[in-house]
Amino acid sequence: MRKNIVHCFTAALLLLLSQSAGIAAPIAALNAPEGFNPGPDIITGDIGEIGDLAQFGSSGTQVGLGVSTTSCNAGNVVVNFVVLPSPNHPVIMHNLYRMSGGAGQNERFEQIGQSWVKHAFGADQADNCFACQPGGDFSHLGVGCSDTYANYQNATQSGLGSRAFINPFTGVFQSASNNHAGHAHTGTSHRILVEGSDLNTTLNPGASYYTEVQYISSDEYSWCQSHPGQCNMYNNTSYRRYDVSGTTNFSFSPAGATVRMAPAITAWTGATIHPIEPAPGVDGRAFLAYKVTNPSAGVWHYEYALYNENLDRAIQSFSVPLGCGITLSNLGFHAPLNHPGFANDGTAGAAGYSNAAWNSNQTTAALSWSSESFAQNQNANAVRWGTSYNFRFDSDKPPRATNATIGFFKTGSPITVAILGPNACDVAPTPTPTPTPTPTATPTLQAVNISTRMRVETGDNVLIGGFIVTGTQPKKVIVRAIGPSLNVQGAPVAGRLADTTLELIGPGGAIATNDNWRTGGQEAEIIASQLPPTSDLESAIIATLPANTTAYTAVVRGAGNATGVGQVEVYDLERSVDSQLANISTRGRVQTGDNVMIGGIIVEGSGTRRVLVRALGPSLNIGGVPMSGRLSDPTLELRDGSGTLLASNDNWRTSQEADIIATNVAPADNLESAIVATLPAAAYTTIVRGTGGTSGIALVEAFTLP
Repeated sequence: MRKNIVHCFTAALLLLLSQSAGIAAPIAALNAPEGFNPGPDIITGDIGEIGDLAQFGSSGTQVGLGVSTTSCNAGNVVVNFVVLPSPNHPVIMHNLYRMSGGAGQNERFEQIGQSWVKHAFGADQADNCFACQPGGDFSHLGVGCSDTYANYQNATQSGLGSRAFINPFTGVFQSASNNHAGHAHTGTSHRILVEGSDLNTTLNPGASYYTEVQYISSDEYSWCQSHPGQCNMYNNTSYRRYDVSGTTNFSFSPAGATVRMAPAITAWTGATIHPIEPAPGVDGRAFLAYKVTNPSAGVWHYEYALYNENLDRAIQSFSVPLGCGITLSNLGFHAPLNHPGFANDGTAGAAGYSNAAWNSNQTTAALSWSSESFAQNQNANAVRWGTSYNFRFDSDKPPRATNATIGFFKTGSPITVAILGPNACDVAPTPTPTPTPTPTATPTLQAVNISTRMRVETGDNVLIGGFIVTGTQPKKVIVRAIGPSLNVQGAPVAGRLADTTLELIGPGGAIATNDNWRTGGQEAEIIASQLPPTSDLESAIIATLPANTTAYTAVVRGAGNATGVGQVEVYDLERSVDSQLANISTRGRVQTGDNVMIGGIIVEGSGTRRVLVRALGPSLNIGGVPMSGRLSDPTLELRDGSGTLLASNDNWRTSQEADIIATNVAPADNLESAIVATLPAAAYTTIVRGTGGTSGIALVEAFTLP
């Protein structure tokens, strides 16, 4: 392994490396083999190959750890490994987690340590993952090739740089991102920083530990920008389990092989995990994991973990809805240690990131936690990339499906994510149900629609949700149009609608309209549903709808033609009747960045369900007249609940053409997109974009098939 003797090389090698520092873009490998992902794709191939997790120093009650890491190029283009001061190389992040608590020692999964990043300085051409192909050199990791840093190299403090300089999605950082001038090192500085009490085997009997490593390369982002659909920034993280021994000085031994291309949070036994991707193609991804246990009769423990993989905007708040006389106890918060401030560490005033616990606030409506805002303190203790924060409490109420609200630190509107939470109401307060920890199987599956949030404009650009009721009996529903109450921790969603109006349309025309829900003649019935809107300026309609008719449509506008962010929701108030909501759709204006169209399918029951998802644009019309401003060429993605891409399509005839035609609902225009898939019970996400970053009106639809 050349990397083990690199420090013995003379200045002639350093001169050679510095002369190659001008290479800024990945170089295509000659005769790149099939079977590799298109573009550069650096993954964490192994952890602990040249030195397992080890203690390299201590300071007071804290210890500093290091572990060996191996990168592998799973792409068909070489990856830059050019030495500093060139920024054209990967950086390597190291974390430590502990799973513990409860009867099975798996009640919670907490991050207990994090390091600064290792700056790569050269690439060996080894075969740790795949057969290494010719084309690489010490400044470029070849196709299929691997490169290893020993644990002592990853613990060498002068080779580490602050995470504050790194944009984890783009991989961009400054050439002086590991400047150590003006500060002295202790035994823990810059290494994986852990409190000794979190490792002490006497204090943590039965706990298990997991080391996580993530490689970040700007080459992947650059390739993604020039080759849409070939983005490899989400498979760079791997983890490995370790056993720990000791009470003040610690030793570690591997307890399993490296689990490649998965963050450590996926090791949390029994947890449900949902991806958070607020701006696909613009920023990275985070995950919300949760687990509900029943430690004793009449007591339920709720445990949530927010893991930020590579989301640059960071997370500032987390809220769980309450209501109906819920009693809570044992509220808790946990975050990993942020390193103290060092001169030239990239934080504001070189003060380091705060370690202040998040403030909690409980009202009758919600339990929320939050850090200081970015405007209050740029160094606030936000959930930055490569970190995971925990929120927990006990309740006297069992779990029901609901939505948590997540607010961001630097930029972006809050979003909601499906969870299980305490709720004593008879009706689930969300149209996005998820399985309980002990689900009861049903004989068939059904697709359930979800709420949709997007910008409401005027004319053809209002927010329109559609659905069909199938079965033998009428279905009672409540439809809501939300705007004024869209907020996180009392902070309004940027640009929210100040006053919504709602129209419910059936096959015979308008069924009902509403401006302010208390004035529509259904106030008592809406309150009795346990789902009244929070603001009196929001709209709601309750209706019992016949099955097997043409589609029902819910139209959300701003009162007085105002514009802003709005949300349409449809809730099933009679799940016991022999009918279901099906063939869901949403129409609106697809823009770029945060404003692409994101829909969803929730499949419930047992077995599998065959579905068709399609994205329409060119064929949209009103009464046979082409719709003004329609999207000229939509693209479609179908992802599972963990964010993994299941299928994608640009023009529907280019894949699955025969299957799509056989459904009898093939798109009318060859530039429109469609996907046929057989799905087990789970949550799925559909993403509609305009080819080449174009914008316009589009329709996303999901059909249940025989």
